[in-house]
Amino acid sequence: MTTLKDIAKATGYSVSTISRVLREDPTLSVKSSTRQEINAVAQAMNYAIRGLSSYAYDILVIHKDDHFRDHIDNAYYFNMRFGIESIIHEYGYSCYFVPISRLKRFKRTFDGILLLGNFTQAEQEAIVTSYKDYPIVTVCLMNFFPDHMDQVAYDIEKTMELLLDQVADEGYHSLVYVSGEEIDQAHLTSSKEQILRAILPKYPTIDCQGIISIKQSSYSGTQAAKKFFSQSESLPDVIICSNDPIAFGFLGVMQDLKINVPLLSINGDSYGEVTTPQLTSVDVKTEEIGQVAVERLLERLKDPQAPCQKILIQPQMLLRQSHLNRPS
Repeated sequence: MTTLKDIAKATGYSVSTISRVLREDPTLSVKSSTRQEINAVAQAMNYAIRGLSSYAYDILVIHKDDHFRDHIDNAYYFNMRFGIESIIHEYGYSCYFVPISRLKRFKRTFDGILLLGNFTQAEQEAIVTSYKDYPIVTVCLMNFFPDHMDQVAYDIEKTMELLLDQVADEGYHSLVYVSGEEIDQAHLTSSKEQILRAILPKYPTIDCQGIISIKQSSYSGTQAAKKFFSQSESLPDVIICSNDPIAFGFLGVMQDLKINVPLLSINGDSYGEVTTPQLTSVDVKTEEIGQVAVERLLERLKDPQAPCQKILIQPQMLLRQSHLNRPS
């Protein structure tokens, strides 16, 4: 069965663009020739456009309890949710967002599952076991059951390469990495910190002077920044934060202390446009991840026996201002 990923590979356009063209999204600004090309390739590859069926799917979205409590700290997941809901509602389907702690009390019927967030292996196993008869697409950085669940995520290695490429291009030689991982490191075999350590040898001119491990929030970033700047005898050429909320905390402290250190981050949250200076960050395309996850789940609902896939969304560097925040 032809998938959006197949059409994207054949045309060179992103999965998100393919999806929006085939759904005739009126807000998408592309040339008419692009629309014609994508539709022609989709037709030639016998791609079946969903959303025209008389059957209305009900989708269960399982997420961590704290994913939607704070918009700044969880913009990553709010943007994914927007992507998920935009596709589902446009098709006229329904979705239910249920925190994992309330899952046993959820009694509605549904057709497929989106697993949203970096769940541990034990949590994923419990869900796969309990819902073995349902197609599941996990939207996370680690899929412990690739034979049972599809996976949609951003490309972590490419993300870290974009950061280190930018550091090298700016001529910076020393960095400190602030790591705010979401789950127990023992369960995540491809965390951003682990990828950073693995690819650093490719950049012989860059020296990692230290890794600060903290909780994943703007408050934790603020507290870590206060401690770091009060104890550091010398500052690195650049600081890299593992997500935008942590970076917001660092930028606030640097502004208060009138300290200038170049800073880069990961996520691409829109809040980075209103910080001082504006935050340079790798956009991991969270909204697109949500959209592609829904499309993949609909493909699985049509063909439940199809092999599971791993789809990696390619990130993009957003060069704003903070990477140029050099000492006076």
